[in-house]
Amino acid sequence: MAIKIIKQQNRKYGFSLVEISVVLLIFGLMIGGIMSAFTQETRIAKQAELKMKMDAIEKAIAAYVKKNNYLPCPADGTYTISAANFGLTGGTAGGGTCSNGATYDGNGNRTANTTPPTVNFYLGNIAGGVVPIRALGLPDEYGIDPWGGKFSYAVDKRFTATSSFITYNLISTTGGITVSDDGGNAIVSNAIAVVFSHGQNGHGAFQLSGSIKNSGSTNAHELVNCHCTSAAAAGVYSASFFTSLTTSTSSSDLRTVFDDNLRYYTRGSFLTNNDKARELK
Repeated sequence: MAIKIIKQQNRKYGFSLVEISVVLLIFGLMIGGIMSAFTQETRIAKQAELKMKMDAIEKAIAAYVKKNNYLPCPADGTYTISAANFGLTGGTAGGGTCSNGATYDGNGNRTANTTPPTVNFYLGNIAGGVVPIRALGLPDEYGIDPWGGKFSYAVDKRFTATSSFITYNLISTTGGITVSDDGGNAIVSNAIAVVFSHGQNGHGAFQLSGSIKNSGSTNAHELVNCHCTSAAAAGVYSASFFTSLTTSTSSSDLRTVFDDNLRYYTRGSFLTNNDKARELK
């Protein structure tokens, strides 16, 4: 009789494997939901940070143009924050070349930098590198996107020459940069500058170390933006870039889906004091 009582108690107070499995399943779902919410919150926070920094860069470039009547040249992305030349414009300010004696191969990639700082890429009228954050008077951290990549920056060098914003007035259509949409359709073909983040995957972006990140992206439009290969090796620099209304937000598609964030500018994007004077006439 005592044995029967013990068995009954075991059945009353014990847990079967099925019951334990159900509890673990529920617990797993709860943890998954919490992690998903946390991940989404993190993504939202990073997107807000990205917008804040890009807004600040845009305003700083506009202020620079208003003061100087020309665009700043890109900075050299290979410098670390501790370097004296970090965030400084390539070439001589207002010189209209951005290269300052550096040499570049036929693909627009720098091969020698005898008088730094100079831009990293130079082909035709287009010069490229990273945002010259110190020249714009912004804190160093504003040159770094939320994923640790430096903001890339390319300009039509004609607009980096002294008084170029007077030479090319407000209604000028001069500009040699083309920005296209997802379908390959040109949104603008006369942009004078672009600023962009290489997104969460960071493929092709200069890092804090000065090296270029290789995340193995195979997205054709991202490879155009970085002008590099899927192994992040230097490609052919050009005046072509891509932007998109929708970007990747999940970690499972980072190598295949476009996640760059790009802004482009034409001559009419920046209003100078001379432009205002013309408007008042």
